[in-house]
Amino acid sequence: MAIETEKKVNDFAHRTSHRNRIFKHLERVERSWERNEVSSNFPVSLEIQPTDRCNLSCRFCAYRNLRLNGDLPVQVFSDLVQELVTEQKTRSVVFSGGGEPSCHPYLPEAIIQLNAGGIETGILTNGVAMNTRLEEAYQKCRWIRFSLNAADETSYRRLNFSPAGTYDRACRNIEKIADQRIDGAPTLGISMIVQDGYDQLTYLRNFIGVAHNLGVDYVMFRPLVQTDNFQTATTQGTFINWTEEIEETAREKGIAVNYKTFLRERYETAWQVRDYHRCPVVYDSLIGLVTAGGDVFPCVALYLTGNGKYSFGNLNGSSFKEVLTGGKRAEAVNNINAVACPYCRHDHMNEELLKYMAGETSEQTCSDPHWKFL
Repeated sequence: MAIETEKKVNDFAHRTSHRNRIFKHLERVERSWERNEVSSNFPVSLEIQPTDRCNLSCRFCAYRNLRLNGDLPVQVFSDLVQELVTEQKTRSVVFSGGGEPSCHPYLPEAIIQLNAGGIETGILTNGVAMNTRLEEAYQKCRWIRFSLNAADETSYRRLNFSPAGTYDRACRNIEKIADQRIDGAPTLGISMIVQDGYDQLTYLRNFIGVAHNLGVDYVMFRPLVQTDNFQTATTQGTFINWTEEIEETAREKGIAVNYKTFLRERYETAWQVRDYHRCPVVYDSLIGLVTAGGDVFPCVALYLTGNGKYSFGNLNGSSFKEVLTGGKRAEAVNNINAVACPYCRHDHMNEELLKYMAGETSEQTCSDPHWKFL
């Protein structure tokens, strides 16, 4: 491996933990949870699910039974983007599903306008859809993670029931975006949900080879989350035994591999009983979610519970600011008992923030270039 490639991989693989990103946003910490108050501020990092429509039908999809709303109306979507740009309080927007974000006709314009307004964007996409406007928009993202999920077309089609040629089309699109990059931006990765039947070491190594051939920066391996009770699949324990071989293959291919934080830190401890009842990142409005139906939720995990009591309100007929400052927000947040919450990817961030506010730790360094994304 060339020295510069090895340095790139090492820099990417050893960035500071996701949990430390919170220390880049201390000026937004109001400690509202200590007063049992709820901030009415705009979220630092907002997740938007533009559509519930999808061009694939992945059998493991957690949203399979939640696709009820179609698209976020274009005017509502446009007004939300304009409001975020005008207010200048949100630092990042992630487009996710729900469905497949690229199915929404306004997505390219949303990315381009947010970028022009100084708000960084990231997207989770399957990469199947592509056109000139999407290509232009994708080059303005800070990062893109493609949910490829397979190392070959046969297994790909078994996972999502797609027509022949879909896998090759997605790979061509990913490779095209990689080839169009300037100075290595945006950061590109491909991800795989590791599940029964797709957890052989050779297959995982082959997936790293696919990443190398496509020209992306990293591979993310994620264990299956069962959609009924949010439990991880048993493949996690087996996967951990293969980490040395996986890292060796990644080094040989010049690809960073992301699994340690997700498997060891988040999944092994995120199920443990929390010792706090009020969620700091929610009480202080550091994160938020807008669904394809226009509902505003504190986070993805609570949306996935299917319980409408956590909704702040709806953007169909109200501005984002009106929803955030309305009385329903405080009512919804006060319904949250963090001890009883499902799996939470922000749990470690809350722990770091609580320890810092209690004087148990000092401010931590954060060298992550994606620090605006919480």
